[in-house]
Amino acid sequence: LYVATSKGLVVVTPAAPGAEPRAALRSFGVETGPLLGVHVDPQGALWIACRNRLLRVESPSDANPRLTWFGPAEGVPNRAWGAMVTDRQGNLWARCPEQLILLPRGAGRFIRTAQSLPAGTYDNAVLGMDRRGRLLAPTDLGLAIYDSVVWETIDFGRGLPINSVGAFLEDREGSIWIGLSGA
Repeated sequence: LYVATSKGLVVVTPAAPGAEPRAALRSFGVETGPLLGVHVDPQGALWIACRNRLLRVESPSDANPRLTWFGPAEGVPNRAWGAMVTDRQGNLWARCPEQLILLPRGAGRFIRTAQSLPAGTYDNAVLGMDRRGRLLAPTDLGLAIYDSVVWETIDFGRGLPINSVGAFLEDREGSIWIGLSGA
């Protein structure tokens, strides 16, 4: 289990039944500072949101894993990145409160996308994929859902008591539960 914390990356190792799991900070030999997000892609690479840039750690359980930084030169603007998710095609999406960027599968540079995605706050700048392959993003103006063509927003006008969405969850039956900010 990987946990992004204000002190860095915490790795929690499972223990034998009845024993306590072990937790330890892991730095990979680099200074990351406070972390805002962590994601494991389908190939097993660990992605860490280190405030102004992203770090990819290939084979994170190795003693000396390969590290690749993504910053402005690789299309990652100097922002507080916190959410990452990989879609079915192997593209990596990353989000900060005011932007969404995409690293196409096999590419070495992110591209800015989804200009129409409403802004979020640091509390709701998360991303997820539903079982249909749609990208979901909580925003201050509702739950934004991207089907690879257009954004749809579930908001006050579509039945929510307030627009500010903080979280979501798709259950086993495919229903989407929406957590609202302050309501």
